[in-house]
Amino acid sequence: MSNLSLIKILWDKITNKRKFYLFGILSLVNALSDAINIGLLIPFINVMSKPELLFQYPYFKYLINLFEFNLNPRIFILILFIGILLISSSFRIYINWFSLKFSYSISENFAQKIYSNVLYKDYLEIIKESSSKTIGDITYRVNATSNVILSIVLIFNNVILSLLILISLLLVNFSSIGMVLLGIGIIYLVITFAFKSEISKKSKLISKTQTELIKIVQEGIGGIKEVILTSSQSFFINEFKNRYNDLTKSLVYNSFISSSPKILIEVISIALLLMFYFFSVAKDGDITKIIGLISVIAFGAQKLLPSLQTIYQNWTNITSNKFLVLDVLENLKFKITNPSKIKKLNFEEKFELNLSKFSYEGQKSSTLEGLNLNFNKGDKIGIIGPSGTGKSTLINIISGLILDFKGEIKIDNIKLDKKNIRLWQDQIAFVPQNVFIFDSSLEENITFGIEKRKDININSLLKQVKLDKFIKGRNLKKIPLGEKANMISGGEKQRIALARALYRNTSLIIFDEATNALDKKVEDEIFKMIYSLQKTIIIITHNTKNLQGCDKIFELKNKKLEKVYVH
Repeated sequence: MSNLSLIKILWDKITNKRKFYLFGILSLVNALSDAINIGLLIPFINVMSKPELLFQYPYFKYLINLFEFNLNPRIFILILFIGILLISSSFRIYINWFSLKFSYSISENFAQKIYSNVLYKDYLEIIKESSSKTIGDITYRVNATSNVILSIVLIFNNVILSLLILISLLLVNFSSIGMVLLGIGIIYLVITFAFKSEISKKSKLISKTQTELIKIVQEGIGGIKEVILTSSQSFFINEFKNRYNDLTKSLVYNSFISSSPKILIEVISIALLLMFYFFSVAKDGDITKIIGLISVIAFGAQKLLPSLQTIYQNWTNITSNKFLVLDVLENLKFKITNPSKIKKLNFEEKFELNLSKFSYEGQKSSTLEGLNLNFNKGDKIGIIGPSGTGKSTLINIISGLILDFKGEIKIDNIKLDKKNIRLWQDQIAFVPQNVFIFDSSLEENITFGIEKRKDININSLLKQVKLDKFIKGRNLKKIPLGEKANMISGGEKQRIALARALYRNTSLIIFDEATNALDKKVEDEIFKMIYSLQKTIIIITHNTKNLQGCDKIFELKNKKLEKVYVH
């Protein structure tokens, strides 16, 4: 994909185009002010050398007569010129602030959209994707996209600025300045096309390596116990070192190609300016005129050359980050499914699952087939079966995490689909075997993003799940659990998950081997409390003794559910 095609796609993704139009107007005003500065330079030099020339200008005479002041012409033109320079510089500072704010606000919007898209994707889509790739998209790649947007803005601004400065300089001396600028332009074009292919290759490598670096960090820290006990630190360090070395080489190469022409152009420009002075003196002996002309060229070049370098450098930056941006754009294609017009899906009577077949992508044989499960509201359902028979898959289907299967789910005769699935999931609380605890307080891990409810007392919930001793005399908002719950035991983690499920106050609670880390006495007390709840309960366990309070018990074997017990 070419840079221009990429710019067009990014333009389509920008929602607030008014700000860009405003930026265009500001850029034009800024360019005009710089062009005026160059245009005023020759009159400035002439007046400094011959002050009486100022009286030839009718506007100056009018000002003297109007305000009746006697001002030295040199001081007047100096104040005027410095004033215009200060206004122009202030305007450029504002343009710089505006462009930074504009580009980073777009990248902020992109990051939020990508994160939202990830969280709203289908469960099967999420588990297929690499988490390190997702983290890279939201951090590295969105940042790269921000840089590309800023580059586009800077190119736009400097193209306008360069054109007006160029016109101003050509009006001063078309032939000499035209030849110099043509030479500079050819140098930039040659460098751009000569290194275009290699810069694109490095861009691909940067995108790949950044994802690999995140993956290595995640694996090293995530498996820190095994890393320490197996003395594998050197392996992970070497992997990190090698990937970072590849990344550094690519970044250095692209940065070098981006910045190097500036040095070459500066040397050539100085040499051409000296040659111009030499031949002008030889041809025309009027030193004052020649110095004035060279001053204009030098002043114009001082503004034009940085603008040309900025255009080239940012064009190279777009090429360098192209593949990072394409990854971001790919993530932005996802559209969140609008919820159903049904405001609420109440589970009042019965649940019906009729499943003909389900298999994961890439699997030749099915995981589940010919499976039916019906239960009424308030039933206590037990499901048993050996490991690997599909119990967790069945729970994912019941809870609506998996909808792509042959068959259907009905809640009170309403068929579930992607538009109303969230309404069903609002009725479910899930207590898994491997509990997710985030690095925050105990209270925030229980409320889990839900606003604090006035009708539920968290301390009472914690007493129900036998955590009252753990919190005794402590502030729930100040009890840290540590990253990945490294400050609490496995049993405490499971009881926190149970308190989280009770806090949601849903119609259905699903327990997936949710008490296997508890001691026998606490586990018995917890199950006694579970069976006393006026809710629909589904329990998956290997321990059949924990199913004594169930109305129905099913065994999952040979990809189907078989009734073992009905109360």
